[in-house]
Amino acid sequence: MSGISLGTGLMSGLPTGDIIDQLMAVESQPLMRLQQQNEELDAQQDALREVNAKLLAVKLSANGFTTNRNFRSF
Repeated sequence: MSGISLGTGLMSGLPTGDIIDQLMAVESQPLMRLQQQNEELDAQQDALREVNAKLLAVKLSANGFTTNRNFRSF
């Protein structure tokens, strides 16, 4: 029984379904790269926030030593 395969071009015999899938994969690569870069930047931003929070804690602790009165207590 002969018939037309859904994945084959009617006249050319080319696997059009496969070709379309490959073209779609190639077309989506820039988007996937941007998404990966975005995830990396988010991780860097989180790390910087953590460093900032720790530096603020040090700053607030150091502010307690701004007067001579605090040094005399030691």
